Amino acid sequence: MPEDEVQKKNNQRKQERLPAEPLDTVIRSFNDFFQYPPVRGFLQSIDEFFQMPFSAVPFHADVEETPDEYVVTAKLPGVDRERIQIGIFRDRVVIAVENREELTESDETAGSFRRRVTKKLDSRSISFPKAVLEHKAKATFRNGLLTIRLPIDKGKQLRIEP
Repeated sequence: MPEDEVQKKNNQRKQERLPAEPLDTVIRSFNDFFQYPPVRGFLQSIDEFFQMPFSAVPFHADVEETPDEYVVTAKLPGVDRERIQIGIFRDRVVIAVENREELTESDETAGSFRRRVTKKLDSRSISFPKAVLEHKAKATFRNGLLTIRLPIDKGKQLRIEP
């Protein structure tokens, strides 16, 4: 195809195109607004904030099952024994670590006193496929390692009388 014919077809196509609608221009401007800084960075930081709490695990815990018991171990370095709470339910255990921070400021010349207490509770809930005997459970805490032994409730075997 000669070059003149190609150019004529291109010119004809340009003439056939309709002018951009005002709504298209508004939509394009709106999209551009959210794609460039500072708005894009702000929106990205909001996304990261809301993704972080759901993906972060407060502490790691392992579960081992033996024929007679479940053994739960949790690594809690730097945590005092008094800050650990353990709740045992029929088929699960909840381990919680309380983090408390207290800040006190006083200014005698201004006659002001301010006290701020921040309390945060990190917890993990671990479910088991079989029920456990709560009254026979035992926990130890040594060198930052929490170990919980939960005997499995095997139920009562019923003998059939002759």
